[in-house]
Amino acid sequence: MALIGEGVLIIWHAMTPEGDLEMIRWHDREHVAERVGIPGFRRGRRYDTPAGTREYLDIYETESFETIRSAPYILRLNFPSEWSKRVLPHFRNTVRLGCETVLTTGRGQGGGLLSLRARPAPGREDAVEQWLRETLPPALLDETGVVGVYLLHTVPATTQVKTNEGKLKGGEVAKSEEPWPWVLLVETGGLEFAVSVLVLETGEIPPTINQDVPDPECDLDCAPNHKVKRTVDVAMSNSFGFGGHNASLAVARFED
Repeated sequence: MALIGEGVLIIWHAMTPEGDLEMIRWHDREHVAERVGIPGFRRGRRYDTPAGTREYLDIYETESFETIRSAPYILRLNFPSEWSKRVLPHFRNTVRLGCETVLTTGRGQGGGLLSLRARPAPGREDAVEQWLRETLPPALLDETGVVGVYLLHTVPATTQVKTNEGKLKGGEVAKSEEPWPWVLLVETGGLEFAVSVLVLETGEIPPTINQDVPDPECDLDCAPNHKVKRTVDVAMSNSFGFGGHNASLAVARFED
């Protein structure tokens, strides 16, 4: 499904253990509705990580990137609600970027989203931009399970305004750090594929849940009830359907 509007406010963040559940209630019951009530905000959604690490991705689609520094939005940021004042200090490792939508293409809406922040090496800016704009999106859309590809170009000035809400957040990423110029979002109909790609990036294999009584004669390490840290170069996602309609998709680490 195409993104709505021509701008995106995207926020990566983690939460403290004691503030996690309260954040979910606040986000579901107050914050998203408050944000989409601001002129120019079109839609808001939240994703969490499958490994249960209290890490989240918030996306707000806007009329344009100018909405992210508009007077009504800045006014709201300077007068946060009482609930916001209680929740925001529990935020950690926050990365908040205002973006212009460069490419939005796809054929549906999925349940999983893979995000990639890209900063080209010096001298490689033009080549990376061409690859992100022209080569990568059609290749990704050709993969089984991928239903949408979105390319965003960050506009640093949109999130450099200091506000009272920003001061409340714990663990804010330093504003002096040069932002990532590009953000790539890949929406998937199969969450397993997104997890497979994430394993390549992080080297963290998600746990097999509910394996409380392991077979002592089976020495297979299937990560029972806890994630396992490994160097992973290739991952495979299997989808098994009724009547023998099965599919397997392998993904490998990119090597330049």
